[in-house]
Amino acid sequence: MARGRVTLQGRRGLAALLAFFGLLAITVPAVSQAAEFEIVPGSFTARMLDAEGHPENRAGSHPDRLQVDFALHSEGTSARDFVFELPAGFSGNPDAVEECPRELFEAGKEDCPPQSQVGTFRFTFADGGEVELPAFQLEPAPGEFLAFGSKAVLQTPLKTELRPSDFGITMRANDLPEQAVTEGHMELWGVPADHQVGTTIPRRAMLTTPSRCGPLIFTFRTRSWLEGAPWLSASTDTGAPLEGCADLSFEPALALRLGNPVADSPTGLQMEMIAPEERDAGELADALVEDATIELPEGLTVSPSGAVGLASCSDAQLDLESKADAHCPSGSRVGTVEIASAALKDPLSGLVYLGQERPSERFRFFVVAPGPGVVVKFVGVLHADPVTGRFSATLSDLPQLSFRRISLNFDGGPGALLASPLRCGPAGATARFAPYGGGATVESRSSVAIAAKIPGSLCPGPAPFAPRLLTHSSRTEIGRAASLSVSLLRQDGEASPRRFALMLPAGLSAALGSIKACADPDMVAGTCPATSRIGGVLAAVGSGPNPVPLRGDAYLTGPYRRAPFGMLLQLDAAIGPLDLGTIAFRATASVSGRTGRVIVSTDSLPEQIEGVPIRFQTIALSMDRPGFIRNPSSCRPTAVDATIEASDGALATVRSPLPLSGCHRLGFRPRFHLALEGAGAIHRHDHPGLRVSTRLRPGDTGLRAMKMTLPSGLGFDLASLRAICSRPDSALGACPPEARVGTAVVRTSLLSKPLVGGVYVVQPEGDGPPALGIGLAAKGVHVQITGRTENRAGHFVTVLTGLPDMRFSTFTMRMTGGADGVFSLKSDLCRHGRRLGLASTLAATGQDGARRALRVPIKTKARCR
Repeated sequence: MARGRVTLQGRRGLAALLAFFGLLAITVPAVSQAAEFEIVPGSFTARMLDAEGHPENRAGSHPDRLQVDFALHSEGTSARDFVFELPAGFSGNPDAVEECPRELFEAGKEDCPPQSQVGTFRFTFADGGEVELPAFQLEPAPGEFLAFGSKAVLQTPLKTELRPSDFGITMRANDLPEQAVTEGHMELWGVPADHQVGTTIPRRAMLTTPSRCGPLIFTFRTRSWLEGAPWLSASTDTGAPLEGCADLSFEPALALRLGNPVADSPTGLQMEMIAPEERDAGELADALVEDATIELPEGLTVSPSGAVGLASCSDAQLDLESKADAHCPSGSRVGTVEIASAALKDPLSGLVYLGQERPSERFRFFVVAPGPGVVVKFVGVLHADPVTGRFSATLSDLPQLSFRRISLNFDGGPGALLASPLRCGPAGATARFAPYGGGATVESRSSVAIAAKIPGSLCPGPAPFAPRLLTHSSRTEIGRAASLSVSLLRQDGEASPRRFALMLPAGLSAALGSIKACADPDMVAGTCPATSRIGGVLAAVGSGPNPVPLRGDAYLTGPYRRAPFGMLLQLDAAIGPLDLGTIAFRATASVSGRTGRVIVSTDSLPEQIEGVPIRFQTIALSMDRPGFIRNPSSCRPTAVDATIEASDGALATVRSPLPLSGCHRLGFRPRFHLALEGAGAIHRHDHPGLRVSTRLRPGDTGLRAMKMTLPSGLGFDLASLRAICSRPDSALGACPPEARVGTAVVRTSLLSKPLVGGVYVVQPEGDGPPALGIGLAAKGVHVQITGRTENRAGHFVTVLTGLPDMRFSTFTMRMTGGADGVFSLKSDLCRHGRRLGLASTLAATGQDGARRALRVPIKTKARCR
């Protein structure tokens, strides 16, 4: 809850206690030397009367007369100061009468004109003398708010102010002449035109009772001229509490305007709270506004870019409960204010400052409007609904003053603190005003039209969504270590991204399995070590041409959401005076078993942090850890692909090419080794095992395809198959164990452990020989390799194609031998006690298209008998 404070000095309605205007020039006999001074008990009274002389106790009424009486007992001294405190909410209108020209008053040659009279006062002195004088409203001197005087021969020290504690009016007469006043009577006229003689001024109310019901407490304080004299006080009420507060008219209205009513743009905002025009003097006044809550148009929000360079004003600098002006730094200004009131001759103009935040009140704003002899201060709060993010402005405990208009204007321009909604079309605001006095809350609505930011957009309708994708590599040479940066860009006026999935280029290797993952406790605490860092994150947030750059880091985590790896992306969100802590979101990281492409898929991006909306214009992930990224080993056209989901559910698929250079500069000299396994598998109809090994040199292009032609003496025995894996099961990596005919092991620099799995016989597409399927897995990474078998001129041929560009260092297949073996010897390998030689022709194709064909002997450890 925010509370307002107002201070008035010297010029203000309630030409209330004018009784002391003639004291300075009245001469009475000197007082005795006995030093006694007190307020006579029960002498201080206050009455409000109607035109018939009956008590007036209606809220919002204009009493015909306000009468105040007091009596003093003094010996040896006299009153130095008089202070009269009126009830909070007791107000008036100085424009009810004409001002007495100060030049005329100060000349001292003639009385003020009768049309400036606002009442009378009467004083009795210690010698029994009595004086009754008219009270006039004077033209205020420079810096004065309200001035009063009496006969031209008299001068009056008078000060009028509002108490910071409850906004009630206090009238002060200080350093009075040392004359012994024993009794005082003051009468103020609620409608001066009803009492003036010989004038024709309009009939306007000067006094108005509060709109909050209950007793009306008046307080009289005084002290004597004795050195160190204490303040004495007496309080009284009018005898009858105010009634009828809940029945007063209450019709405030809201008017709201945007400085730049274009979607997704920095904008100024004007919020005007308007009260009806002053009612006739014969009618009850409207209730005063106590609280106002303004639900701003949906999507109108605080822009982080507007906070850059801002300072904040502390509560001490505002000095809310003092009469002094605020001392907020100029860098905390966020707007202006204009206040018009029946009590103000001219509207007050001031500034709006960003206030120092408090728990649960991040966006406080301080309103400061100084004027001649007056300073109006109050505090408001902008807060966001924790579920919808919709912003509201709340003004609570507003000063009990008859405001006609309060216009709060938040600055516009590129650095505006506020930003317009993303959607174009009508956007409505609703104000809820609560009155002093307990009456019903009143609603008022205002609407603004938001124009489309992007020409041709459907309006009203959802925001367009056409994000762009940019990719940059620090090196373009194939096969080289590099850093990769991928950026998603959204232009102003488009829908905000909710989540995205990146598919890195085919062949681009990311060493996911060779980095120590950030442990869960460190991830929760935001203390992931540098050993888990894989790169940096950059986000530009806000609306307009000056988005705020937020920087942070990306860390590799353990398995997440059924993916073998995860990522944590963190951004430091300290923006000007707003410290939003850390913006963090998670992502899964996996590797496509078919293509070897790394896929990064984020959770929902944060749309707001502690009430501050996050409109991403750019999100860039830079994977710059040395050795983490290595370019593909071919120059085939490749790209980063992304699927981006908007906050309204729209989907966009975008692509950014990754150009590569240095084609065919890599070497390709794979080494192969073949061997029959099984000590006795050397004779006709034996079923030897077969081991095929491939080793690639570091820095060579990767292996894309391999063709192995076995010698005619080694055949494929279909009769030994126990089961064949169906094609759908093979695609899912779910072949039954009975279909397995071997094992495979792949070592890669990307993982700390080798990929291992089985080799399966797979159902052919047509009537041909069965195919082969190889399923490999390690640390949650699954790779599927498919192959086909052929019989060419009596030779069994196996072809593996489409191997992913994952930088294999070794690739080994071991085909089962023995009773379940799929290979059989067609003739003995021994002749005359000597082992015959077998050889296979292997042809390999690199990822860059390089080819190499070799005749490789098939070794065996079996011995001829």
